[in-house]
Amino acid sequence: MVCLVCLATLILSNWPYVEGYRHAPAGTRFWAVPPMNAGDANQYTAFTRIAVDGLLLVGDPFTSEPHAPRLFLPQVLFQAALCRVTGISPLDAFQVSRVLSGVLLLAVATWFGFLLVRRWSVRWLYLGLLCFSAGASWWIERFGLRIDNGDLSQPEANTFYSLGNLPHLPFAAALLTGIFGTLIVYERRPRPALLWITVGLSALLSWTHPFDFLPLGLGLGAYALARAKVRNHW
Repeated sequence: MVCLVCLATLILSNWPYVEGYRHAPAGTRFWAVPPMNAGDANQYTAFTRIAVDGLLLVGDPFTSEPHAPRLFLPQVLFQAALCRVTGISPLDAFQVSRVLSGVLLLAVATWFGFLLVRRWSVRWLYLGLLCFSAGASWWIERFGLRIDNGDLSQPEANTFYSLGNLPHLPFAAALLTGIFGTLIVYERRPRPALLWITVGLSALLSWTHPFDFLPLGLGLGAYALARAKVRNHW
């Protein structure tokens, strides 16, 4: 049943793309990038086209000034590998990578929540909020007030929005969640291998979406304070 809920989430979040492909007029091509972050999506598909030639590092091809290739982008390399192995276009690889990243995020986030929640009634509530919550700003907009808010401008703010956006956003969220979950498992049963897994996930996150180290630091700090309060009763 949990898998069916996650599958429904993936279908619903990808349905706008399906409709776009289905209703593209004859002789045209549906440029399937998300409205929010469309510029970033075009940039990453351009990087993928560069990496298809077998380059490990990419530079900035969007200016007339020379830029030595220095960017190491794991997800771009993965998409380039998809192009070489299957023969699909960088845009199609973008879509495949986005869906696979969404599957990974839902799997890791479900595992993380179930680590902390034992009662199935609460687990179902957690799963519903994880898969289908999209922020609360729509309550304000129902009264005719429109504001610039995180729900609109930041796809990372909720899972459902991230699933339909850039591939590296759900991938980075999965890495971030995996780090927290692995540390919780380590706290319960300390094993050195778990710390090495955390280091590996952190390294991959640093090359994927470095901004996430801010919530990582804040989250770990808050968790440490909460644990200290429980142990010391202060």
